[in-house]
Amino acid sequence: MSAPSPRLRLRSALSGAALVSSLVLLDAAIRWPRALADTDLTPDPLLPGAALVLGLPLGLLLGAVHRHLVTAALAVLVIARGDDLPLQLLLVGLAGLLAETAWRRPLLGALPWLGLAGGALALGGGRAATAPPEPRPDIVLVVLDTVSAAATSLHGAAWPTTPALEALAAEGTWYRQAVSAAPWTVPSHAALFTGLLPQDSGCHHEHPHLPPGPPTLAERLAAAGYRTGAFSGNPWVGRFNGLTRGFEHQESWWERARAARAFTLLRLVPPLPGKGGPGVVQAALDWLESGDGRPSFVFVNILEAHSPFHEVPDAARFGAADPRRTGTRTHRVQEGGPGAVPGYPEPGEIDEVRRLYAAAIRAADDQLAALRAGLERSGRWPRTVLVATSDHGEAMGEHGFHGHMIGLHSETLHVPLVVRVPGEPPAIVAEPVALRRLHPTLLQLAGLVPDAPVLPVGDRPGRTDQPIVSEQLRPLQVLHDFQRSAADRHAAASSLGPLDARAVRVRWRDLALLRQAPADGGPVRWSLYDLAADPTEQHDILPAIADGAAAPSVVAAVAR
Repeated sequence: MSAPSPRLRLRSALSGAALVSSLVLLDAAIRWPRALADTDLTPDPLLPGAALVLGLPLGLLLGAVHRHLVTAALAVLVIARGDDLPLQLLLVGLAGLLAETAWRRPLLGALPWLGLAGGALALGGGRAATAPPEPRPDIVLVVLDTVSAAATSLHGAAWPTTPALEALAAEGTWYRQAVSAAPWTVPSHAALFTGLLPQDSGCHHEHPHLPPGPPTLAERLAAAGYRTGAFSGNPWVGRFNGLTRGFEHQESWWERARAARAFTLLRLVPPLPGKGGPGVVQAALDWLESGDGRPSFVFVNILEAHSPFHEVPDAARFGAADPRRTGTRTHRVQEGGPGAVPGYPEPGEIDEVRRLYAAAIRAADDQLAALRAGLERSGRWPRTVLVATSDHGEAMGEHGFHGHMIGLHSETLHVPLVVRVPGEPPAIVAEPVALRRLHPTLLQLAGLVPDAPVLPVGDRPGRTDQPIVSEQLRPLQVLHDFQRSAADRHAAASSLGPLDARAVRVRWRDLALLRQAPADGGPVRWSLYDLAADPTEQHDILPAIADGAAAPSVVAAVAR
């Protein structure tokens, strides 16, 4: 058999290119809208363009070998990925039919290209003009996810982890002892948005969904005329569990990733390391600039400090010798329990983890700096209330657990908090404050009547003389994760030991009283810590002042 002529090879290569363009068009028409459903993401014409740039050379090359080779290669790719298999095979088959049409009738084969070009033009709409702002301030609430106060240079950490947070504290109100209501994202955010304790809001470890009830901060501000936008890098914060109720516009880094995966050819590109911080911040700034004249309330969750710690730029910034190995091992322990990595931690490994964690916090702080720079460039800074805090901290074995989600101790509850209000002088609040008090405080700053005591801000008066309650219900999600990762489910369930409990912690000035009710029905355990003398809560002083039977009277004294 004679070799195909150059003209025939060219036609075959063009047929392969037509197949690729047809598949991108079909993805954009069928799979892309499904990925964007129930999100506020706008179709980004860069995605089909990127799929074409990636796929056309492949289509031309394989098509030049044989016009059916491209169809076969794409079918293998789809089967290997396995996701949404029937629909993707159908789309590849349809694209193959269009390519065969291009082979036999080149004019008809050009139609997918014309359709794709028209679709890209339709997607490239302009943005709304920005109207003059109203006098009420914009409010930007930034949660630097998983940042322990003690690990920030603002609070005296050894490495320069938070220069942007320190700069903000120098011109705002710095709360040196802010305490979260829970050691996990879901109940902590629920408390932040409602001002309620987890059991009162109904959103906690045993029920990680915010039920209908008292209005959220976003709902209150929206009813008062604010635009409301939520931009999150954390998959636990979204519509699906009610945490973002009241935000009229919502974008998630995970939703953006899902939209990109709607294009078959983009699955050839390995995911970039990182946790979405730059995209989340830029999306928030873009949304602010698209305003309609109303004041804006923006919530931004920056996930960079969350494990795996090594998946950030410059992970070795503070001297970690092997970021990937240490970060991977630590993440496996957090996800699967101590038995997931036998021998963990090795000598010196916790110091390595702390160095990695510090670099991850710096990556989060860099995004806070980028957000502030964007606000300054846009001219919005003089009228913006900027709040920077965290939802919880991170444990590194101090009380028998690595990670967060459980454990009512300082390493998971003490978080940074800075509130910058235009026109208010810098201030430092040394007394302990409850993070959930941000809810009424921000309502007051927006000109509304708060429904609970507010925090002092600058020269504005507030309350700091209240007991601070933090709660942990039974950590079912941790148990599930441990069991999923372990060969011996019984051993995984028992590895939590006394931490598998319903617990409550009451902080009053320098005293912290902890009550733990084990899930196995064992006796209730009480502990009391003097945080002035023992800030890491290593020494229970309760036995020295009363036996266990006297603990309820101690509770009454602390909560008085």
